[in-house]
Amino acid sequence: MLALAACGGDPKPEISPTRVAAPERVDEGAPAVDPRMSCVRDHPAPPTWAPVVRALCAELTTQGGVSASVAVAVDDRVVFSTAVGPSCRGRPAPLRATTPVGVGSITKLATAVLVLDAAEREGVGLDAPLPAVLPGSSPPPTLRGLLGHTAGLRDPEPLDMMKRGEDWPALLAEHRVAPGPHVYANAGYLLVGRWLEQTAGRSFAAQWAEAPALAGVREHMGLGPDPAAACGHMMARAWTAFDPAKTPPAPAWTQLAGGGMASAEGLVRLPFALERTGRLSTMVEARGPSDRADWDYGLGVRVRGEGEALVLAHSGNTGLSWAELKWSPPRRVSVAVLSTTPRPLEATVHAAFTTGLAQASADTPASADTPASDDAKPSDDTPASDDAKPSADAKPSDDAP
Repeated sequence: MLALAACGGDPKPEISPTRVAAPERVDEGAPAVDPRMSCVRDHPAPPTWAPVVRALCAELTTQGGVSASVAVAVDDRVVFSTAVGPSCRGRPAPLRATTPVGVGSITKLATAVLVLDAAEREGVGLDAPLPAVLPGSSPPPTLRGLLGHTAGLRDPEPLDMMKRGEDWPALLAEHRVAPGPHVYANAGYLLVGRWLEQTAGRSFAAQWAEAPALAGVREHMGLGPDPAAACGHMMARAWTAFDPAKTPPAPAWTQLAGGGMASAEGLVRLPFALERTGRLSTMVEARGPSDRADWDYGLGVRVRGEGEALVLAHSGNTGLSWAELKWSPPRRVSVAVLSTTPRPLEATVHAAFTTGLAQASADTPASADTPASDDAKPSDDTPASDDAKPSADAKPSDDAP
């Protein structure tokens, strides 16, 4: 979603209430307590999943974060989940793996399914020009260009978009460049939303709620706002909580780019629901080079590898929360990591994914003809987010509420 405010202030993060502060030493010989280990002790896990808890506690403590949740699924079954910290900073209620959090641009996965379904129903090809979507802009955009971020669109400043009101498409036209290379931008998804509404004569929210194609998706991800959701947090001089029940909603036309909300246990099952729509193969086959090293981008999905090494993913950064969904279709393993601040938890994603792959392999007879996935090896190429590449105290992305 589009940001309505910007982060700022002292870049030194406040120590989160999720951290256990090291006690003062009783004497010179008494060792200080490591808050990371305290976190691990407070969140016991079976030995198989202990590396995931250690990674989560270490990252959250080092970053001075607020709270986060993680879930791993194998073949559409949640096999591990946990959460650390409060649902909202300063409140006693804990975050749980079943607590909804804003997932930002992961919403685009469902939006792409809805668009492909409508295109087939209306007989509109992926490369058909759509002049009504962006009048006066040449060449007219196509669904392939809009969904794949190759239509030459760029994201204007969020407040400039808000000031335009219903005339916001004109601002996108002003910022457009020649179509061609992939450049990630929310603007394309704002326009596919416009096309959906022009085609169906109904709002995106209504189509989301009613479309048979999204019946399974809706079981695992909804559109915000959700009063039961965890707070998002923004860093000024300290982490400031934004209660979703009290935060004004962003304009409706921003929802399909980043208005989704899901829990870790819900989001981790989304890939299997996407498979059942019958649209995922089209989304993946449209892959092409992206602006992120080692990743291609299809129609609403990040893609890497081939065959048994195929990995799909998408990230979201609302400026108040961060999320990553990553899965291996051939290995039937998926992971979801959600944070209630915009700071990414890359090591936790890696630990959860590699542990999930190892667990799936242990449960499946080995085959000499099955190559190991590149993601089964340590890697530090997990991107911070498909919405942005935030610094430690990131300015909210264009996806932010």
